[in-house]
Amino acid sequence: MNKVKILADSVSDLTQETAEKWGVEIIPLTINFNGESYRDFYEINAGKLFELMKGNKEFPTTSQVTPAAFYEVFKKYTDEGYDVVLITMTEKLSGTHQSSVIAAGAFPEGRVYTVDSMNVTAGEYLLVKMAVKMRDEGKSAAEIAQTLNDAKYRIRSCVAFETLENLIRSGRISKTAGFVGGMLGIKPTAKVENGELIPTAKERGTKKALAHILSSLKKERPMKFPGVVLAHSDQKEGLKILQDELKERNIPYEIIEIGGVTASHVGPHACAYFLIEEKE
Repeated sequence: MNKVKILADSVSDLTQETAEKWGVEIIPLTINFNGESYRDFYEINAGKLFELMKGNKEFPTTSQVTPAAFYEVFKKYTDEGYDVVLITMTEKLSGTHQSSVIAAGAFPEGRVYTVDSMNVTAGEYLLVKMAVKMRDEGKSAAEIAQTLNDAKYRIRSCVAFETLENLIRSGRISKTAGFVGGMLGIKPTAKVENGELIPTAKERGTKKALAHILSSLKKERPMKFPGVVLAHSDQKEGLKILQDELKERNIPYEIIEIGGVTASHVGPHACAYFLIEEKE
């Protein structure tokens, strides 16, 4: 059996330290802003992006990974004797996954597996974490891909947004998609389901939006591994509420800051939880 290399696109929101520790290579999407292009994860993060956007009326755009970029990385590792498992963001929000499928088609069957996480940010992160554990346990690329393709349908999430301006301007949702926000202090919440953002509530004020997330979290049955991941863009108040609940239930969790591409779409002061539900 060949050794296995785990790859992920940058919307998985691993830090460089985590990617290095886990032995995962990150393939970056691109952020375009003010005439410059930046490789997500390597050249820009959420903090740097928000700093650039201050006082600037221009809005960032993002570019998917190309088939050629995926092919180059796949070839590098298959030439070194690896079988490859790639985890990508949902194809319903980007053409990145389809690019990976095109590139994988150039390799013999069984050498490159591309997994559409049907998710973003910490939802994708959870699958990468599972893949790394299975690789370290000696599982094959085929076994890892099969397990991830089962687990992805049990990813549960809830996110509170400060504003929907970024999502609307980036074209990820429309003004008529069932969301309401930006007026009279309304703070929308949503979940990622079947690869799409689905509205869950329209709360008046941040505290009520965070209370909605907490109420949702209390109903969840997360797997102990990979645990719960709390993702945020500078939203410390929301993290504290969710942490207290997880500590009380003795549920393992970790906290991540969203990356540049994710930040360009969700905006500042967003807060969310992601987990994989226990099987029935």
